[in-house]
Amino acid sequence: MVEIKSLNKKFKKKLALKNINIKLNNTGFISIVGESGSGKTTLLKCIGLSLKFDGEILVNDYSLLKPSKTSQNLYKNKFISFLTQDFSLIEELNIKENIELPFLLRKEKIDLNVIEKGLIDVGLDRDFLTKKINELSQGERQRIALLRAILNQPKILLCDEPTGNLDSKNSKIIYDILKKLSQKILVLVVSHSEDLNREYSDRIITLEKGEILSYEVLSEIKESEENIFKVENIKLKQDLLLRIN
Repeated sequence: MVEIKSLNKKFKKKLALKNINIKLNNTGFISIVGESGSGKTTLLKCIGLSLKFDGEILVNDYSLLKPSKTSQNLYKNKFISFLTQDFSLIEELNIKENIELPFLLRKEKIDLNVIEKGLIDVGLDRDFLTKKINELSQGERQRIALLRAILNQPKILLCDEPTGNLDSKNSKIIYDILKKLSQKILVLVVSHSEDLNREYSDRIITLEKGEILSYEVLSEIKESEENIFKVENIKLKQDLLLRIN
C-alpha cells in the first residue's frame, strides 16, 4: 500500500534521514524505534506530509508529491490522523467540543451518537461529553485524543510517543486499542517502550542516525483487499484529483 522510496530529509546541512526505502501493508501494527535523534519522528512527519523531503512516497503506486495541493490536503485531512504524547486538546473546551473541532474546521458535522459510541469503544461513557480537559487524568486525555483521531476514519494512524506521558496501565489500554485498530488500518507507532513494542508489533523498524538499521518481522499481516485510493480521470487545475474512499 505505502512505498517510501529514496527518502532523504535535511535540516540545514545535516541529513536527518538517509535513503529510506520501505514497503508497508495497508493494515498492521508497525513500531519505529531507535535512539533519540535517530529520525523516528522526522520519518513520521514526512509520511504525514508535514515536512518537505527529497524522495517519493507512493500509495497504491500513486505518488503523493505529484498531485495538486487540493489532493495533498485531502490526504492530510481524510487519509491520515496523528496522535501525539501531548494530546493536542484545548483546555477551554469540553470533550464534545474538542472532538467536534476538527470537523467544524473542515465544515463537516459528526453525529452525537457516533461520538457517544466512540467513547464506549475507548472505555469511557457519555458522561464524559461535558467534562473539561482539566478534569481528566492523563490516560483519559490520551483516550479522548485517540478517539478524535479514530473518528476521522483514517487509513493510516501516525502515533508519536502516544504513551510517553502515561503509566504502564494506561499505556496498555492505549496499545490494546491501537492493536485492534491495526486489523483494519495501518498503525505506525514511534515509541521507546521496548516491552510494548515486542508484545504488540507486527513489524519493528529500527533507525540509527537517520538510516534503517533493521526491519524485523514478528507476525503475519493479513492485508485488506480494499483499494484505499480511487484516482479518477478528473482534471483539476491541470492535475489529477486524488479521491479517497
